Amino acid sequence: MRKVLGLDIGSNSIGFSLLELSEKDNKIVFNELVSNSIIFSEPNDASDRREARGSRRRNQRKSARNKNTRKSYVDFNIANPNFVTDTTNYLNSLSISNNDVYDLRENAISGKLLTKDEFIFSTYSILTDRGYNNMFSTSSEDGAINEAVSKNKQEYLSKSYQIPTMVLTTKRKESESQFQNIPIRNKKDSYENSLDRDMHKEEFQKVVMSQANNKAIFATPLECEKFIEAIVSEEDINTPFYQRPLKSFESMVEYCTFYNKYNPNGKEKRIPLANIKNIEITLR
Repeated sequence: MRKVLGLDIGSNSIGFSLLELSEKDNKIVFNELVSNSIIFSEPNDASDRREARGSRRRNQRKSARNKNTRKSYVDFNIANPNFVTDTTNYLNSLSISNNDVYDLRENAISGKLLTKDEFIFSTYSILTDRGYNNMFSTSSEDGAINEAVSKNKQEYLSKSYQIPTMVLTTKRKESESQFQNIPIRNKKDSYENSLDRDMHKEEFQKVVMSQANNKAIFATPLECEKFIEAIVSEEDINTPFYQRPLKSFESMVEYCTFYNKYNPNGKEKRIPLANIKNIEITLR
């Protein structure tokens, strides 16, 4: 004699039944001990937990990319190990005359030789926000972002700015005489200052290459090129511009025997295994 608990899990209810199984005259006898159901006020589709899990994983991947980037600065003797282990205090202790990263980048492009601290401050900030990349997203905000990115890229190319962020800083300079505060970063529900990933990468490469002959940072121009290659590589995991490949759904689709019988082109996977009936068929 044994007891079996049966569960019927629905979207807004759970049914359960406790059965006692015994054998009599070579037959199994079911004796229901108790059965009931719990009904919830509204169905829970787990979207909140899924979104929180996705956000947590994105933050973990971003943190890993930033840490790996800081290690590259240390490997090329641009920063000391505290940049990896105690980042906030290290950045706060940098000795720089100008706290505006955009001004520092424009000065570098114009021919000024930066100090190591200025170089770290102006280039690392490019890599912590690597720019927008669609990757087949279906977010309702995509249209607004793509429109802003396209507009800013067109302006960058048509006006032949030296670096992409000059599209944004030019607006700021034009408004200074009018005593208006024009932000460089996007504000809530506004994407007009968005730049895509290629523009971020281009900005980093141009700013770093402008310092190729700066002996205070790089021993040789070749070392500068190697540093850029280590940062912008998209093949190594956890580099700033690395993009994970889209997840394959090959394992979630199976062959349809009935369809293949009349299919002259051979076998094709067409049945989603997420369907409970198909799961049952597969298990059998």
